[in-house]
Amino acid sequence: MTPVKDEKGKIFGLVLSLIEVTEEVKTRESLKDSQAEVVGQNKILEERVAERTAELEKKIKEQELLMESFVGRELAMVEMKKKLGESKGE
Repeated sequence: MTPVKDEKGKIFGLVLSLIEVTEEVKTRESLKDSQAEVVGQNKILEERVAERTAELEKKIKEQELLMESFVGRELAMVEMKKKLGESKGE
């Protein structure tokens, strides 16, 4: 409210201003809803990333064990060939 004064400074009226805030309120509520949705989607994505990372780590470990097995067999074969070669040469 703003007072309206005459030339002597005496208040003879008031000016009242009203501002429509319905759209602003709706926009803020929509923004809050959107932010909540983003937080929820981020949580879902983080869970998926964690699950897939665990799956990949498991597969990597399985591959490492398989490779160790193959390398062990190859080393054993090299050793056997070496012994066979030595026994033939004797």
